[in-house]
Amino acid sequence: MLKRQLLQMTTSDYDKCAERIANALHLAPDESVLIKLDTRIFTPLVQPLQNVIRASGAHISSIILAGVSHLLHASNSEVASRVLPRTPAEISAYLLLCATAGFCEEIIFRGYLQGQFTAWTGSAYAGLVLQALVFGLAHGYQGARLMTVIAVFGCLFGLLAQWRQSLRPGMIAHFLQDASAVLLTLHR
Repeated sequence: MLKRQLLQMTTSDYDKCAERIANALHLAPDESVLIKLDTRIFTPLVQPLQNVIRASGAHISSIILAGVSHLLHASNSEVASRVLPRTPAEISAYLLLCATAGFCEEIIFRGYLQGQFTAWTGSAYAGLVLQALVFGLAHGYQGARLMTVIAVFGCLFGLLAQWRQSLRPGMIAHFLQDASAVLLTLHR
């Protein structure tokens, strides 16, 4: 019964509910409070929303990255011409490097720096943006345009780490992103 009522609530109903809570807590107009909601009530809403986010997350990330790359005229062939291996030994070493970079950079940037910047600023969003900027700057050897694209990647990897509360998905995504040029070349 309560679940059905919650699903039928309008924005004004939620506003009235928030106003009643604020009055009950004697909050001043400029004060706010974070209220933990009983997840059992919202479970039916959470799973469908998570499915939509999962399904659209990769597409949204791809669109953002493609847009930034297009605006900055940063192409994949520019990166490929600089770093793609050619011999089997180089390919093996490159894939090992990609795995190491995915592992180490996620621990350093998303695991350590993002947490430190969040604690320092008191804002998860500021921590996310600052680690992404440092991540982009750490790749300055690739030039300003690609450094900007890589900072966007850092932001997306940081969002993934926050959302999943784990570095593992970011490590895998980071490896696949770095290795994709070689893996696609081998597939041809």
